[in-house]
Amino acid sequence: MYKIQGNIITVKPVQTISIAKGEFRKQNFIVKIDDKYDNFIEFVLTGNRIEENNLQKGMRVEVGFFINGKEWKDKIIHNLNAVEIKELAGYETETDISYSSVDGVEPKQKEDDLPF
Repeated sequence: MYKIQGNIITVKPVQTISIAKGEFRKQNFIVKIDDKYDNFIEFVLTGNRIEENNLQKGMRVEVGFFINGKEWKDKIIHNLNAVEIKELAGYETETDISYSSVDGVEPKQKEDDLPF
């Protein structure tokens, strides 16, 4: 399981999909993750996890998730399936986040948008 922290910026409506065995319910939500870049990750909740978590826009969360991929019409479709969501207190700004190197490679710095 992978884990990531951030703030929920969007909670989409619950979708009910008819399948051979009955109905399947899912709800997508988007988290802006904690880093100095604008990274937005869309996760999906399924079944009873929808009511168990009662997601709200603005919540600060840690999301535990699995990555699933399926081939469909010569394409690979990925889903980030949220299985564990913990509400966190407080908010970290970019200046509160520390970055460390992995295998001696320094993290990329934010590029300046000035043309010179």
